[in-house]
Amino acid sequence: MRLFARYASLGVLILAAPAWSQDIKCTDAETITDCANRLIFQHVQELREHKSEDLVDESATEAVKEDQAGTSTGTGTAGSTFTDLLPWFNALGLLSDSDASDGTVAFDLNFLLLQSKKKATHNSQLKWVVDVSPEPFEPLIAALPEDVKDERTKSLEDDISGTGDSEIQYTYSVVNQHFGRDFRPHFYQMSSLIAPGITAASTPGENALRARAQANFGAKFNALRDGLIRPGEPGTAVVERVMRDFHADERAKIEEFINEQRGDLSVEMAKHLDAIAAVVVDPGTQSSIDALMNLVLLQPQLTFSVNHQIRDELVGPESTGIKVTFEKSFIDFNAFLKTSGPSCAPLKTATNSSALTAEQAGSCLKSIGRYVEQNAEDLENESRWKASVEYKQVDKWQYSLPDDGVAIDRPKYDRIVATAGFGRALPRTKAVKDRVDFEASYDSNLDSDDNYKSRFVATLTYTRRFNDMDIPFSIVYANKSEFLEGTDKQIGLHVGVKFRAVDAGK
Repeated sequence: MRLFARYASLGVLILAAPAWSQDIKCTDAETITDCANRLIFQHVQELREHKSEDLVDESATEAVKEDQAGTSTGTGTAGSTFTDLLPWFNALGLLSDSDASDGTVAFDLNFLLLQSKKKATHNSQLKWVVDVSPEPFEPLIAALPEDVKDERTKSLEDDISGTGDSEIQYTYSVVNQHFGRDFRPHFYQMSSLIAPGITAASTPGENALRARAQANFGAKFNALRDGLIRPGEPGTAVVERVMRDFHADERAKIEEFINEQRGDLSVEMAKHLDAIAAVVVDPGTQSSIDALMNLVLLQPQLTFSVNHQIRDELVGPESTGIKVTFEKSFIDFNAFLKTSGPSCAPLKTATNSSALTAEQAGSCLKSIGRYVEQNAEDLENESRWKASVEYKQVDKWQYSLPDDGVAIDRPKYDRIVATAGFGRALPRTKAVKDRVDFEASYDSNLDSDDNYKSRFVATLTYTRRFNDMDIPFSIVYANKSEFLEGTDKQIGLHVGVKFRAVDAGK
């Protein structure tokens, strides 16, 4: 079993163990191994908690002594901080949602994707985005006679169903050591930085005592098992039997064995876990690991998406698109590895948790800290740029209102949309960040139809944080005024202004 995973599992078992009880009875559904593990881990937990209580009591006593007249005031803290390690094990990369659109609600459909039961994937996303305020197709409204436009528009809006303008979106994010903000591909790199310290946590003498305790327990456990074998039964069957299958005298013998033998092994395990905790919660180590995780969260992203618009006839033509997007920050884990020294070099090809020696791991952790410190401004500002190319096919659309003399016939056509953007945070205070984003796109009509002219649109957005709300203010420029979609106000020179409130969690 992998060293890193072994200690993670062990930590979870210990932290999840119930309070120790003097009643060491095994449950009917437990095997010998299950019962032994549970009771040993309970005893380890009891020993560690008792030690923490003693340390707290001693610190309190010292504090009382030092708080007496004529002495300086002092405080003491103690206790297990092994739980600090858990967030590192629980860190999972998830494909983030795309930017929220005006007036839309997104429904997560990932449960429809076929996922492996053994290894769940988090780099695919399927969702259904619904426009909560669908409107009639703009060319249709523009073609209505002025004297009936308002009345007819209201009538057409009422005829559109609540889900009359929606879109199915599937997005796949490339996840490997070079792309994707996901911790899974970096498992061996992260464990290689921690494992050497964990391995060397105990002194050679303590390691020898623990090994002797484990061997002693194992030898006596085997002897117990051999004495429980029934005629014609293989030895492996004993450890697979549950307690209800043993005779009363056999069960009493098992529980007596565990009660007598668990003490020495539990003491040595508790000592070792205390040593591991001291290594893991070392402020310098924690700071470097936090920095490493931040760098992984800034890794380049390469995503592929497919979308299909589902529309009522009144809303306009349906369309299908394919899009490739690349996003990159100015610093990330890849960039660190390119500039790191020889101590970190083995991380580039790490295939197990022993890629680094203890000396290399310590040196590499310090290198990560220095890299983050040197690039603190870029890390704070979260600067990033992105580029995308989308191919979209728009279906043919026809609609007529004979009484109003309206008849529209739009042919099927193809488009390619190229987009480039840049964004960065603007720290207003230590706790509050605003953001500025610039995006420019060129929408090229691949057909010669005059109804769908090529367009250029540029948007500058300033997002202001007010308490728990992000409020974006956008200035939109288009080479033709009909391309100022969704703007609240239109000003000369084909410039529009957009205002919308978005929940801070989006």
